[in-house]
Amino acid sequence: MTANSTNSTGITDIFNGNAGVAQNNGGIATKSFVLNLATGLALFTFQFSGFLLLKSSNLGRRLYQPKTYLVQDRLRVEAIP
Repeated sequence: MTANSTNSTGITDIFNGNAGVAQNNGGIATKSFVLNLATGLALFTFQFSGFLLLKSSNLGRRLYQPKTYLVQDRLRVEAIP
């Protein structure tokens, strides 16, 4: 075998009955799954806390203020009945 084909599956492996070996050996390990889950939860916590901080700031209060009351008449939106 050549150096390029030592780790790859060649056409001869398919004819020798080794097709699908990588599918049987593949899969996600529990460690990888937990690491990805922890990363996702950390990002969610970071973004959610950033949202809460923004919402409680002066800029956030202006963005998230009610549009049907507590605003100037020219900015007021008609309330839904």
